[in-house]
Amino acid sequence: MKTKSRQLFIAVEKGQSRNVEVLLDQGVSVNIRDETDGSTPLIRAAKGRNYVIQQLLLTYGADPKSKDAAGLSALHYIAENGDVESLKLLLAHGASMDAKDSSGCTPLHYSVDRSRVSTTDLLVFCGADAKLMNKRNVAPAKVGRHQKIRSLLEDSEKIVDGIRNNDIHFESVELIAGKKIVLPTIDLEIDTPETFSAKNLSFLCRRVRPEYCSNRRILPTKKELLISDTFEYRTSSTHFNGIVQMGVPLYAYPEPYEDIYLKTDADVEYGPINRYTGIYRNERSKGKLKWMCCVELDVTKVNSFVLVTRPRVEYFNVGENGETFYSDVDKFLQIQVRPNTFESGKISLEVIPSPVYNQDTYKNVLSIGHFYDMNHSYHVGNFHKDGVGFTMPIPNDFEGDGELCILGANLNSDFDYEKDEDRETILSKWEIINMNLNPKGGKVSCALSHFSIYVPVERRAPILEEETKLNADSLLRRSMRRQKFLNFFIMTKPDKGLHQAVIECAPPQKVTDRMNYWRSLGYLQNKEEISITPDIETKKDEEYEIVFERNIMKAYGSKSIDLQYHPKRDNFKPFQLEVIDRDKDGRGVILVYRKVNGVRDDNETTILPVVLYDSLVVDTPRIDDSEFQGFLRNSLLKRIADKLGSPAWIQVCILLGLSFQTIDEYRLKPSTPRQTLEHKIFKILLEWRERCKNREDRGVPDLVLALHRVNRPDLENELISELRNWLDEKEGEKDAFIEWAEENMHGLGRQKEINEEEAVPMSDSFLVLFTRNNEHMNCHSLGLSMDLYESQVNDVIEDSTIPDHIMKLVKVLVMARDKIGDDTKSFTVLADALETCQLMSAREWLMNSATKWCERKSEKDTKFRKDIKRALKELNGEKIDDSDMDDDLKEEFEKGDFTKDETEEN
Repeated sequence: MKTKSRQLFIAVEKGQSRNVEVLLDQGVSVNIRDETDGSTPLIRAAKGRNYVIQQLLLTYGADPKSKDAAGLSALHYIAENGDVESLKLLLAHGASMDAKDSSGCTPLHYSVDRSRVSTTDLLVFCGADAKLMNKRNVAPAKVGRHQKIRSLLEDSEKIVDGIRNNDIHFESVELIAGKKIVLPTIDLEIDTPETFSAKNLSFLCRRVRPEYCSNRRILPTKKELLISDTFEYRTSSTHFNGIVQMGVPLYAYPEPYEDIYLKTDADVEYGPINRYTGIYRNERSKGKLKWMCCVELDVTKVNSFVLVTRPRVEYFNVGENGETFYSDVDKFLQIQVRPNTFESGKISLEVIPSPVYNQDTYKNVLSIGHFYDMNHSYHVGNFHKDGVGFTMPIPNDFEGDGELCILGANLNSDFDYEKDEDRETILSKWEIINMNLNPKGGKVSCALSHFSIYVPVERRAPILEEETKLNADSLLRRSMRRQKFLNFFIMTKPDKGLHQAVIECAPPQKVTDRMNYWRSLGYLQNKEEISITPDIETKKDEEYEIVFERNIMKAYGSKSIDLQYHPKRDNFKPFQLEVIDRDKDGRGVILVYRKVNGVRDDNETTILPVVLYDSLVVDTPRIDDSEFQGFLRNSLLKRIADKLGSPAWIQVCILLGLSFQTIDEYRLKPSTPRQTLEHKIFKILLEWRERCKNREDRGVPDLVLALHRVNRPDLENELISELRNWLDEKEGEKDAFIEWAEENMHGLGRQKEINEEEAVPMSDSFLVLFTRNNEHMNCHSLGLSMDLYESQVNDVIEDSTIPDHIMKLVKVLVMARDKIGDDTKSFTVLADALETCQLMSAREWLMNSATKWCERKSEKDTKFRKDIKRALKELNGEKIDDSDMDDDLKEEFEKGDFTKDETEEN
């Protein structure tokens, strides 16, 4: 060995950090090996338990995975010595937890053999496998003598199973002052300030789904909802400041009536977190929209944390002069306090979201809105009549088919919504404040003389008041319990002798979307069994145990699965299944048991059938042309459907005149192995063909133009070539389409030069063209600017069945248009939204296209065209004269009704 290399080993053994640094700066390799035993400087430092030298060597790039001649790594020696701080350091730099020496022993073998509790605990926490055997077939789990160690090793199996099934993700890093670090495995961002600890901090963190959370105290309480996984971690010991800024991944964006809080194992809470500055989009995520929440935390004082939502409570300061207050949660919520109603204090307002319920159970409730809990800080009871006015939005599902009324309930602050009450008690607490209300502008108002919980209800008339009160009380309890309906489903795919499987529970309206998501990853339903349960009633934090019977079993770890329902996350569990007896078919059943207080309830069982095949792929049905003899025959449309693909097929269908709603009906239909995406496209093209059957041109020009507009010249040219060949085959035959085709064949390809003014403003096809020409628009901000709820926009963005950004934009615009209910008004709202979002080029396109459409020659100037012309003038700041009004509008204006309505609305 060269002199300087020998000097490096001597300096390491003596702990001479300055000499080590000088030698490394002079070019001595940090990973040089001792010729006698194969040790590296890092292994030699680990043998000597010298933390400072190990840290220095790692800073210079020492390989923590290197082994000596006996196959021992630095981690083996550290685990044997019980040096937990050095263990954290090595793991933070990527040392292998399950590395084996020449006898097959892992660091956990050494730690357990020496009864090192601290290092055993840390290795198990990080995912070391206690069942890995050495060459003598001995596993750490079999040699633990210390009771505490045996208990830790029992936890190892569950942790390893969780890591294998992606329920637990582990990542480690060294935190350095003034540096932002992204941990991609656990999707955590950490920004350390310049004032951070003077030394680097080892940070060993695991992201844990709630089913595996080791600290149950931080999980949600009654009014809380989980909105993130739990993060559990260990850090190196330090007395320095450990405050960092963390970006924590969220399950979903919080509702307007919710606030986010950080809960920790140290009983320290942070919140509410400002949604405008504390929540931001994860720009690293591709496809599905993900949100991050920024929190400040001292990582040296806390070992685990989780984010939850709580009902947002707004406070309004009141005085003797009175005032009108507007809610930040919902712009339709207003509280009007008259003068001399209160001397001082605060009014609080909490929104309790409207319940999910079965219409058959509540037959006389046609629709119901949110519940609104109002109180005064001085616990003021009654006040003078009409002292407070309250305005609230009507129920979302309100159709006007019943009688709209407002109910109120006098409930104590300690109201226990889990405990049912007798009929007389309920009736004594509820009252009907107003009946036969006529909503204006989507709102209703009532005068109050005391504070209470209020709710708008549309009831079937006639109905007894008692039943209305009982229904309201029952639905309030459902809402506060967050009761919902779920379907469980299972999907599988064969994989190297096993079957990858996933079981999920989701609300009925989301099942198709979620199943399509798993299909995109190669999972399919069974050929012969539809593995979806009937509706199951559940509530937040409900726990289930999934058991496998007959000829199937879970492949690894525990033989059953625990799954919890949390409303804000996708509640699924991936795992592996195998056939027990391969000489028999792979038929089995999955039993879903509800758990009560952590114990399985054998009386609450739902059955899911499952069949495991070697292959789940089934050929699609053969296309038969015998029933259609025209040009657009089945085989041609099937060929187009197969080649069109996603997302172009949705755009083509809309450009063909099919509505987004019609397309959604096909798109969201449950798929089967025989009903692939291509088959759905084929079916919707058949529907389009049926709609065009009485046209002379059979819709062929529209199809050519649509293919051109989605940039598919291959299919466009193929279609024209196919028509040319078809006409050659039909030479001598005559019908209306053949005559049209022969006359227009040579000009068909030039149809693509038709401009955007062909599309009617705010029609689905217009919106497709608009988004294709302005695809840079932000879906989220545009949707909010058009008055959609944040949750509505996020649902579209996160919908994996809508294939690309353009179609998500179209979907958001269609939803906003349909919510407004008037194409002219929605055109104006869109133009204003584009201006608000500073999308001026998109606004210019919108205005120019609508102007060109209005200027097209037409036999009749329709009311809609006049309305669009008038809207364009208003948007351009031009004066509106009588010639711009249609007769009905003139009459209203002359009567004064228009002005009156507008005033009332304002």
